[in-house]
Amino acid sequence: SSVAPYGIASIVDSDCTNALEYVGSQPVAFTYRGTDAVKASLKQPRGGISPFRRGVIADKWCVILTLSQSSGHADAETCLWLDPSRDFCVVRIEEKFAGDLRSKTDISFKEDAISGWIPIQWTSSYWNGAGGLIRNVEYVTTKHQINPIVPDSAFRLDFTVGTLVRDRRQGEASYIVLADG
Repeated sequence: SSVAPYGIASIVDSDCTNALEYVGSQPVAFTYRGTDAVKASLKQPRGGISPFRRGVIADKWCVILTLSQSSGHADAETCLWLDPSRDFCVVRIEEKFAGDLRSKTDISFKEDAISGWIPIQWTSSYWNGAGGLIRNVEYVTTKHQINPIVPDSAFRLDFTVGTLVRDRRQGEASYIVLADG
């Protein structure tokens, strides 16, 4: 008998979560995987890092690291504001496109005796191409754990009977989950 697909699942072999592409998770990603952004920018055909600038946020001097990408029609820029007094945590992220500010995220931290600086709150603002504010979003860390013990069973994937699974870890394999597993 045949089983109609219930859903579709893709399994890929990658350590990349694309967290840096989602603005809401950028403060966490920059805090714990900060060099990923720098590496990604350097891999771009016309990307690079501009010389450091300095700026002030809340009476604290910051180092501004500018990562740039250039496409055929416009330039994109990510400015990371690093606070030397907090182990160079990223305290502001600015995204610019063709010179226009498109998003800005300001990040607040608290110091944890074991884990160092923890992002506890951040506010992201988004603008359209004409400079009009589209929205403000506020994020708050309600709980955090650094390197908790996670049982292997937490990584086991159990798909519902009828799910079409595309396993792309080694080539391309596809199968439909049957009632007997």
